[in-house]
Amino acid sequence: MPAAKHVVVILRREPQHPRTAQALRSTVGYLTANLRIMLVLGGPAEALLPPGGPPAPALPALGRHLLTLRALGQEVLLASRIDLGALVAAADAVVTW
Repeated sequence: MPAAKHVVVILRREPQHPRTAQALRSTVGYLTANLRIMLVLGGPAEALLPPGGPPAPALPALGRHLLTLRALGQEVLLASRIDLGALVAAADAVVTW
């Protein structure tokens, strides 16, 4: 089997936005296509993952997607704590929400 492509998914929407749930479901779904996923939460989406803690309990369905990604060995990062430009430059593809 060929090496997995590296896909960076950038999510910047508010947690309550309907597309946020769609983005997270899609990100989990990408794993079925032998893709290595790195989810980056930026702007309002950073509220989904408080620094140093588990996913925000106010939106349990969204938290389950984040926990699933982590449980399957995928990284979930905060844009404010990384060099996003370097991450995007190293990716095979980038998906933004």
